[in-house]
Amino acid sequence: MSSRAWTPLVTNPHALPDPAAGASVSGSLGRVGPAVPAEEIAGAISSEPGECGPTRALPDPAAGASVSGSLGRVGPAVSAGEIAGTISSEPSECDPSPPLSLADAVKTATATLAAAGVPSPAVDAQLLAAHLLGVGRGELAAMLFGTTVAPKGYDALLARRAAREPLQHITGTAYFRHLKLAVGKGVFVPRPETETVVQLAIDVLTQLQQERGRDGGPTAVDLGTGSGAMAASLAGEVPGCRVYAVELSDAAYPWAVRNLAGTGVVLVHGDMRDAFAELDGTVDVVVSNPPYIPAGAIPRDPEVQLHDPHMALYGGGEDGLEMPAAAATTAVRLLHPGGFFVMEHAEVQAAQMADLLRGSGEWSDITTHTDLTGRDRATSGRRR
Repeated sequence: MSSRAWTPLVTNPHALPDPAAGASVSGSLGRVGPAVPAEEIAGAISSEPGECGPTRALPDPAAGASVSGSLGRVGPAVSAGEIAGTISSEPSECDPSPPLSLADAVKTATATLAAAGVPSPAVDAQLLAAHLLGVGRGELAAMLFGTTVAPKGYDALLARRAAREPLQHITGTAYFRHLKLAVGKGVFVPRPETETVVQLAIDVLTQLQQERGRDGGPTAVDLGTGSGAMAASLAGEVPGCRVYAVELSDAAYPWAVRNLAGTGVVLVHGDMRDAFAELDGTVDVVVSNPPYIPAGAIPRDPEVQLHDPHMALYGGGEDGLEMPAAAATTAVRLLHPGGFFVMEHAEVQAAQMADLLRGSGEWSDITTHTDLTGRDRATSGRRR
């Protein structure tokens, strides 16, 4: 996975009115920092799917309460408790005012997240509310026009997201293609760009299944499965496909176990470099989303820098290509002649990945593939 250097950004201050007491939250964002190596690989990892340092002055409520703050994209992370006071959906015993409505809470939360530099503040504000209420976004949209009050605990979750903890870590859920995956600390949160990589493999497997008929189910291997997103997709969308997956990380492996339970995927805890020796020369498709960030690069987004496991980010070596090269070597071992291999990478690594495959002499039909935004995000080849 990759990152981009910090780039200067100046944003406008925000004023966030408090409907209950005339309180205000003001802030300014600065995203300024030193340039880092390998800035060309910037943005290969999205942060959807920070780091901020608010300071607050809390005057005597009797004199007219106000909350003022300055949010910086660069600076020490803050605790959720420090931000929790910027929006409250739960009136105190001394406050005779009615509880904050859901609509007002979501509106204020959106402004708070925007001030904190969260890339998708409105969506995240809604998803946090939907998570607490146990409803989908569609039902939440209807509730915003009703009399529903803000759910208990909303301000606490908002504070965590404003501190740039990944939304998926807060809700414990990540959506990938048709899947709802369990995610949290220690596992890489699957990104939308990986869905297109999976689709390339599914297309090949589906064609093989049609050619072979019912008794000739294809075989696929996922190298470095992480949460199990790609392996689960292959098993679920290509019925009859035999899927194998390997994960080395002690922290990520339990998440894969949880997400792959009941899918039929054969999961092993081990190193991709020597996994599945019993399948050598028999596999139809190998997929991999290996670590690929160069050693000296620093992820741009705080969600990535502070929360994604480094083991899932850094590919090894100055160019970050040690693990991609290992995945390609293992694919050569596993695939039969004509077998298909596809691997994700940063958009600026496309030429390097093609050269990596071409230089081994083991591959034909080497092709670069774009994601839905037109970026070169994957390279494939056929085993000679």
